[in-house]
This record gives sequence, structure tokens and C-alpha cells, in this order.
Amino acid sequence: MSHLHRDIRPAILDFKADWPALVEICGLRTWAHNLHPCPCCTVGKGELLQVGTQSLRSSPHALFTASSYESLVAQTFREVIVPDDDTHRKLHSLLRYSKNGRGRCLKASFPLLGLRKGNRLEPSASLLDVDKFMQLTTPFSCTFYTGGPHGRILHQSPFLKIPGVTLDCWCIDVLHTWHFGPLSSYIAHSLRLLISSSVYRPADQDLDKEEADKLALLHIRAELWSFYKRRREADEDGTWRKKGTEVWNLTLIMLAGKYLKAKAAETHGLLNFVVDRLGKHSEILASASQAASFDLLLRAGMAAMDFDAVLAAHPRAIDSEACGLLFDKYNRFICLSARAEVPLMPKCHMMYHMIQRAVHKGNPRMYSTYIDESLNGDIARVCRSVHRRGWALAVYRKLSMLEQLAAED
Repeated sequence: MSHLHRDIRPAILDFKADWPALVEICGLRTWAHNLHPCPCCTVGKGELLQVGTQSLRSSPHALFTASSYESLVAQTFREVIVPDDDTHRKLHSLLRYSKNGRGRCLKASFPLLGLRKGNRLEPSASLLDVDKFMQLTTPFSCTFYTGGPHGRILHQSPFLKIPGVTLDCWCIDVLHTWHFGPLSSYIAHSLRLLISSSVYRPADQDLDKEEADKLALLHIRAELWSFYKRRREADEDGTWRKKGTEVWNLTLIMLAGKYLKAKAAETHGLLNFVVDRLGKHSEILASASQAASFDLLLRAGMAAMDFDAVLAAHPRAIDSEACGLLFDKYNRFICLSARAEVPLMPKCHMMYHMIQRAVHKGNPRMYSTYIDESLNGDIARVCRSVHRRGWALAVYRKLSMLEQLAAED
């Protein structure tokens, strides 16, 4: 539209990205950092996995908002004027590339311009490539990063310089945060416990652990296929046929880690199955050695299903009451999961921020990245189909054809 009408400039209201993409685009720290693991608040790594400490309207840690970002940028990046050639040469002689410094840094302090050892030369409007520092003509201005090794911001983000675009515009999507987060950990942990229970484990004592696990998994897999069959038969409105994704295989490798190694839709579809199995065998599991864990997992799974039901029952605009219900259901789920010793990941913390932002952003289900992830598959297939000699142009040409076909449909 802006190409046809040059007087029209589209505005960016919100943007979608998963957590790693956000910190890459905005120049922030990852969740592995000890001091600044969260892009939304000031929590430390030691408190990142604490659950049950937040509410819908408040958090024990200060939020990192757009104003916080702008203030920190002003403190972290310093613009200096190099007045003459002599200062230019002296400053250049102190610049060294440093892996720990993430770029071209000063090996010693430079008091003339108020710069300290370790300050990093940053790209700017007057210096797009820091390697061409000596090619500039004095006097000129350049920018140095002064945040130190533990600064919250690593680089200035060109994306956040777009008028109106701030960190508050980030829509935390439900796919990466919920389906690939605590829900995935819950399902993997629950299935591992079911495999080790007397319900599925063969009674033959001569079998070693690996063989017993394989036989138990075969039992669970057979029940899973039957569960899918019942869902298809009871699918009167076509919801399962349109949106349900079935796991085509279930292996021990998929359950070996902290989270389930499956697609997001497959993970989401397994929730009902896990809760159904825990409920069906609740009497037998009550006499098991891990009876308390099974009971906690059952109640946590029911809370997760209630959470999904609230998401599905509301349109994009949801009121504070619905958000409060979402928060209560998730908080119950994650607290019960923690008591059941489900491995917690940083996304458990991000889920709180997703629900808190839903008061203003709306239903997280409406800005999930399912379609975007499917486009990644299309791009991957296009990339595999072209020769490396003309790879870039061929990929661009085929993607243009794909976009044109989609527009015609």
C-alpha cells in the first residue's frame, strides 16, 4: 500500500518473535545470563524458576519497559568527537578485536575522550563498519559501548529505533512459550513416570530396564492410537480433523530430555491423552510408590486443560476477569508441576509475562506463530530444491512465485 500511495506510512503496532529471536534483534541478553536473563523484568537467574510469586497485576521484580530501555541506552552508549588526526591515530592504536568484548575494544583507557579499558567501538551512522575506523576524516563522531561485561544491552537495535516500536510491542506467543515450554516438560515427565509404573511395566522380573521400558512404551503407544481413533470418531464438528495433530510415532528418545521432542501441535494434542491415562489409572497409581507425584500430575494436567479452555473460549479481546482466570489456571498448573518435580525451564517464567501482557495485547492464541512456523518449512523446502551456484537468486525467485500463488488463491 505504501508503494502505491507514498503519502501512506504503515505503523507497527505489535511484532511477534520467539525469545531467542527477540534478544538477537534487540541486542539483549539470553536466559543463560546470571544478571539479566529475562527481557521483560529485572529478575536474576537464581530466581528465574521461582513459581507462585507473581500476580496478574504485580511482580516481585521491576519490569523492563520501553522507558527503562531508552534510559539504559543513554547510559550504555556514549558518543564522542574525535577532533584531530593525532587523537584519531592514538585512539586507533588502542583498538583490538576481543572475543570476550564482542567486537573492537580498547586495550587501555583513553582519558582524553573519557573512555575506559574494554569500551567497544560500535557501528553508527558515521561509521557503518568499525573496521574502517581509520578511513574517517577528522573531525567526526563515533559511538562506544560502555556497559561493561555484564551490561543488560549488548548493541543498539536498529529495529527499536523505528518510531513507535518498543519492547512493549512484543507479543509473547503461545506456541514457543506454552506448547514448547512447561507443557512440553509436563508431558514428557508424565509419560516417563507412566512408563515406570506398574500399569504399563511388564511383570517379568528377568527383563532389563531397557527392554521393560520398550514394552511399556508399546503399551502406551497402542493406547495412544486408540485414543486418536476415538477422537476422530467423536469429531462431529470437525475440530479435531482441522486442528488436531497426531503424533505419528512415540519413542523413548522423544521422552529422554527435559521436554518432549515433538512438534508444538503434537505436544498440545498429547495433553488430553496424558490426563486421560492418569485419570483412568488413578486408583492403581494411588498405591504406587510415587502416588503423590501421580496425583499432583493429574491435578496439574486438569489445570492445563482448563487454561487451554479459557484461551479457546475467548476472542482476541479479553477482559481482566478472563486474564485473571488464565493466570489462576496457569499458576495452579506450574505450582503443582513444580511439586511433582517436573523440570522447570525459563519459559515457565515467561508464561507469567505472557498472561500479564494479555490484558493489553489480547488473547495469546490470536497471535501465535503457527503460520509463521509453517512458512519456515516452505522456505526450507525451497532452499533444498536449488543449486548452490545460484542459491540466493533462485531462492528469492521461487519464494516470489510462492507468494504470487498464495495471493491468487
